[in-house]
Amino acid sequence: EEDDSKPTNDFDYFEASEIEQSITQRFEKQVAKFPDHSAVFTNQTVLTYKTLNNCANYLALEINKKANPQTRRVALLLNHNETCVIGMLGVLKAGYAYVPIDANSPLSRIQYLIEDSGCTLLVCNATTVEKARQLEQEVPQLAIITISENYTLPEISNPNNSISPSAEAYVLYTSGSTGMPKGVLQKQRNVLHFIRVYTNNVRIAIKDNLSVFSTYTFDASVKDIYGAILNGATVSIYDIVENGLDPLSDWLFTQNITIIHMVPTIYRNFLKGLEEDKVLPTVRLIDLGGESCHKPDLDLFKKHFLEGAFLVNDYGPTESTIVAQKFLKHASQLTRSNVPLGKSVEETELFLLGENNQRRGVYQTGEIVFKSDFLSLGYLNREV
Repeated sequence: EEDDSKPTNDFDYFEASEIEQSITQRFEKQVAKFPDHSAVFTNQTVLTYKTLNNCANYLALEINKKANPQTRRVALLLNHNETCVIGMLGVLKAGYAYVPIDANSPLSRIQYLIEDSGCTLLVCNATTVEKARQLEQEVPQLAIITISENYTLPEISNPNNSISPSAEAYVLYTSGSTGMPKGVLQKQRNVLHFIRVYTNNVRIAIKDNLSVFSTYTFDASVKDIYGAILNGATVSIYDIVENGLDPLSDWLFTQNITIIHMVPTIYRNFLKGLEEDKVLPTVRLIDLGGESCHKPDLDLFKKHFLEGAFLVNDYGPTESTIVAQKFLKHASQLTRSNVPLGKSVEETELFLLGENNQRRGVYQTGEIVFKSDFLSLGYLNREV
């Protein structure tokens, strides 16, 4: 369990100094280096870096035309496809923070998120425009922008906006299962820090293809989407709700997916549905997060993935995307039922506190506490 070996493939190291820029600056550097490389794949749509950048530029232009002096954040009401990536980048390029909203949510929840976040603009697409029009009737001063799904637009220049690394990047809302949903604020420097950690630990390279199963409203998608497009890699979006798990193994092979990121429950259901001798040959790393990881998960990994692949137990709440990681391989052995959380990532301190806030030892019980300069900015409109 003390084996700390990690992937050793070639990649471009993400330097610490590179978090002192905006997300879109980092992305535009990838566009300049890899204009014709595939950036986003979804269904039958493939967007190159150049095309994705151009679509985001057009959206940024529309946002800046409709923005008013009160505009600080822009709501996104988009599907689990390429439009969500265009929406995220377009808002950031325009100089604002985005608030991603699940288009399948009830109208009352969507209205609450828009009003709580103070959004005066909402970006939709052809599929969600009808719901957007309903919201326009309910929320005063809300303006609607529909993303063009014509991806052959004439080329335009990047917006000349000066965006600070300390500027807000997004507001992700909690489920609200224990009360009203809370908006977690995150700034751009922090996002780049977490992508730097993920890039360097996992060694993301241009040849990688990262899967996205979580919707853009969940923190899990931050690593998947930005982990790809801020490194010149490809991000491939798969809708589990719409397509189910049965076609997934063929999709992973056809798409040449190298890194998959799943909740352990979905991971188990997916692998248990495979034939006993089925091996997924393209995948070099499986990132599990969001739930506890157990010894049978490692057994499934050894059965269905090649020697040389890695299984990562990844821990990090919405407030701090990556806190700790444990890397496992085929030779790894566990002497306990749970997979350890591993060690804290760079520039993060992780420890246990007892009832009186006293630090406790590794093999004791307590509350997990972490300390970092890259925690979220807090909860929107809430003191605690």
